[in-house]
Amino acid sequence: MPPTKRALLIASPFGGLQGPEHDVETMTKALQSNGFNDITKCVAAEATRDKILEKWRELIDHTMPDDAVVFYYSGHGALVKPHSPVSDNRKSKSLQFIVPMDYDKSNAKDFRGIFDVEISHLLWQITKKTHNVTVILDCCHSGRMARNPKLGSHSSPKFLTEIQYRDDVDEIERKLQHDFRLDGDAHPEGNPFTVRIVAGTQGETAWEHADQEGRWQGALTRALGVALEEAAGKGISWHTTMIRVRDALAASNSPQHPDAEGPSKRIHFTLEETDPGVFSFDVKDKIATIKGGRVAGFAKNDVFALVPHGRESKAPWVAKAKLSSVDVFDSIGDITEKGSGETLPERGVAILIERALRSSPIKIPLEMIELQKAVESSKFLRVRARDETERMPSVRLEKDGASLYDEGGICIEVFCSPFDQTSKIVCAAENLTRAKMFQTLRPNDWERLSHDLQLNFDVVVPGGRRAISSSGETHVSEDEKACIWLHNKGKRTLYVNIFDVNVAGQIVLVNVDDPGGIEIEGQSTYVYGRNRQGEAEGQDFSWPDSVPVCEAIYESLVFIVTENIINLRHVESPGMIGRGEAPRSTLEDLTFQIACGGVRNYGPPRRQLTPIRFDVIEIPFTLHPRTCAGEAVPDPQKCEEWPKTLQRWPNIDESAAKGFFGAVLRAGHGIPPCIWVTNEYTEQITVVVSKLRPSRLWTGSELNASATGVGVTLSMETYALPAAKKTLGPYTNGQSPVTGTFPLWNRREGCGVVCIYLGYEERCFIMNDQVPIGATAVFKGQPDMEIIEYGGLER
Repeated sequence: MPPTKRALLIASPFGGLQGPEHDVETMTKALQSNGFNDITKCVAAEATRDKILEKWRELIDHTMPDDAVVFYYSGHGALVKPHSPVSDNRKSKSLQFIVPMDYDKSNAKDFRGIFDVEISHLLWQITKKTHNVTVILDCCHSGRMARNPKLGSHSSPKFLTEIQYRDDVDEIERKLQHDFRLDGDAHPEGNPFTVRIVAGTQGETAWEHADQEGRWQGALTRALGVALEEAAGKGISWHTTMIRVRDALAASNSPQHPDAEGPSKRIHFTLEETDPGVFSFDVKDKIATIKGGRVAGFAKNDVFALVPHGRESKAPWVAKAKLSSVDVFDSIGDITEKGSGETLPERGVAILIERALRSSPIKIPLEMIELQKAVESSKFLRVRARDETERMPSVRLEKDGASLYDEGGICIEVFCSPFDQTSKIVCAAENLTRAKMFQTLRPNDWERLSHDLQLNFDVVVPGGRRAISSSGETHVSEDEKACIWLHNKGKRTLYVNIFDVNVAGQIVLVNVDDPGGIEIEGQSTYVYGRNRQGEAEGQDFSWPDSVPVCEAIYESLVFIVTENIINLRHVESPGMIGRGEAPRSTLEDLTFQIACGGVRNYGPPRRQLTPIRFDVIEIPFTLHPRTCAGEAVPDPQKCEEWPKTLQRWPNIDESAAKGFFGAVLRAGHGIPPCIWVTNEYTEQITVVVSKLRPSRLWTGSELNASATGVGVTLSMETYALPAAKKTLGPYTNGQSPVTGTFPLWNRREGCGVVCIYLGYEERCFIMNDQVPIGATAVFKGQPDMEIIEYGGLER
């Protein structure tokens, strides 16, 4: 009987995950394309602890020698630490587990999670029958609470933050030690026969995302499914595939780095191994055809060394080929350089030696043909393919021009004459890509630095400090000041470069006075933001110039830690290198590519490059606009930016108005950048016109319709600036009603956000009405104001 390809696929959407069942569908399709004909699924309500273990034991029972076996899990992961050592001679270890659907039924005597030790024991049982085993875990055990500020509500971590029955972990570990012999064959990382595909490195969070069509999936599974389908039967190794998967996740802004552990040189679902990065080629008319394409993670401009068959991969090369065309399975390369006179063979081995930059997709309107051409010639960007549904940056044509949005839907910049500003749009979009590359920069295993540096990033507040965590869940407000404490607990001197990366993709070196890195001797502390008197004064945060102040935005601090002085200032100056300057170290090689595109060396360093060990630490946070109490919102005429010419309406100087209002949204139609509010009610009203809804910052929600705010007064509100406030007297019969003029800030939507507070008590009566540019809103004591469009009222 021929070997069977068997798989057990588990989907546990416990805790509100929305992607696991879609993940199983994707993995089913990918496995079927690779010849799997015995696929068992255990999804949703069926995926209880007992049922999962039952299905796994059935898989073990049915497995025969030489069968190929896959175990796949999508769901939450979790981690707990025992309170005390189990024995005097063995250090206690953290326990990781996956989370079945009945996890919430755990009690002191019946824990419903499935520990990694149990999984490892089952793997040992199955590898006694066949060594062709692959485990794919789309979950994480990082132990970190986290969020992805870039994608907001479109992303969710696959880590369970609330651990039940933690007090009983010590007893659980003792039982596991007895049942599965923790120090013996069942050590979780001790099975040499299993390929393990993990969703991220140690300490990273795994994510699920909603694509542009609203379909949720695990980030790992979405990318891996595509790669496995295209690589079916093509002799691709797990190592090579995971390079491609990491590239895909980097392009989709998923902050995780999946990898293949164990015998990763194996070709998918076989015991046959191949040398990663080595592919066959043939040459005809000085054109090399290399047997590998997108399935192997190739990209245009990758460079290969060509050597005859039978030579070691490190042997001197005969020629180099630079890829000019990449298909799914094959690539075409031009011979760009030859070695020392040796004849180029017609066939041989191609070895990847230089890896070109992987361009990122961006969505461009079909009518912007020149912009599409400019994007296609960019080193960093490419136009989105039709079948790409992941969230990505986009350019949108709008009534006031065109706007560039990031993948999370935040407006980065508005272009009033988009068809004449092609180069500016491309530059702004390239900045987003460069920042994304920089934020996902991570060392390879051979260049990873182990250190004892501890970071504290705190906002300085009167009488103390407010900590900013590394989870991405905390915020800093515009103009707040912050300090960074760098504690070197080790004995070696460390050098730290600090970069601020904002939502517009601007990368700024913070330690400008120490361009080679802040030197921190062993057992010492450095405080960035301390004044000459040694006080923690702090450095303030400002809003990016190009970004409209419409909502809270994300930002991050990136710390690069090394043992060497290294100048990385080129990262913040795109395109400024290349005039004779060359990277001197592996880290510079990586960051030079981020700065200017091009290729970087692949694999261990060449002799002319100094291997630099380094580590990257990122602290993401949300930046909130300047705020003030409702009572402190200024009068329109007291806004420092209020254009004096606006007071002389209708003779408005539009060029003066553009400085503060961003641009006159409908200047071409002669509509001034303001709105009017008229009080035709018998009580006085206080009107606040703002760019953001006041509820946005303290509730995180938006009220899109008029509503009476029972019990809410102006003194209870917090407004994000800019905003303007004016009190309009009561209406008296026979007299003209009082009218106030307010500036318009909301360039994106062409409207102002209006709140009405009634009487001397200033009690909230209308909240968050949107009034279009140039219109007059007439308040008559009703929840809905009368809106008169511009041009419909004599003034």
